[in-house]
Amino acid sequence: MATLEVFYEPGTLFASLPNRRGVWVLPLILSLVLSFFATYAVLQKIGLDTIIRQQIEARTNMTPDQKQQAMTNAENSPAITYIAYGEVVIAVLLLPLIVAGGLSIFGMMAPQQPKFGSTFSMVVLAYLPYAVVTTIMSVLVLYISPGPSTLDYQNLLATNVAAFMDKDTTGKALYAFLGSIDILSFIEIGFLAYGFSKITRSSFFYGLVSVGCLWALWVVVKMGLSLLQ
Repeated sequence: MATLEVFYEPGTLFASLPNRRGVWVLPLILSLVLSFFATYAVLQKIGLDTIIRQQIEARTNMTPDQKQQAMTNAENSPAITYIAYGEVVIAVLLLPLIVAGGLSIFGMMAPQQPKFGSTFSMVVLAYLPYAVVTTIMSVLVLYISPGPSTLDYQNLLATNVAAFMDKDTTGKALYAFLGSIDILSFIEIGFLAYGFSKITRSSFFYGLVSVGCLWALWVVVKMGLSLLQ
């Protein structure tokens, strides 16, 4: 099964993707299920009220009265839970499409130009191990922590530099940048680069440059968005 091959024989799997069809379906479903489970655990252990409060308190462009009003409105709206799960669906479905689209541009300059479907399948498959590891780690943190309600739901895992910084005294753009210096993300970047090199028959270095450029662009966007809060 292609989905399991990504855990023990990823090189062979990635190299065979140009000749396979529909390989992305099962891993995408599994990633969606894992994301739903992780979101459910966060909502149950940290609490929706705490998450809403963290989101509102992080906004410096609101007055205290506006924050209180926003808190009251959010607490009285049952739609917040559905929005949280809706965001998960959008992220799991949209992110691979964006990454695959970006890599397709670099694929046009590679020795072998893969079709978008092959690139998309590679991205979805390469993300699955990351989803498994982060879900397991997140659930363990939530259920082992003596005070899960005090956790930052946006930074549960202390695998990035920002986890060791004071969020209140660190500049938003700098905090967003430091949050991107993440060991798990770097491993995923390397895995994506490996998969990309296989479907394009290029070097691992070229794959690393291609994925690295997309990561750098995302970090810049992330830093810019943090300044709007």
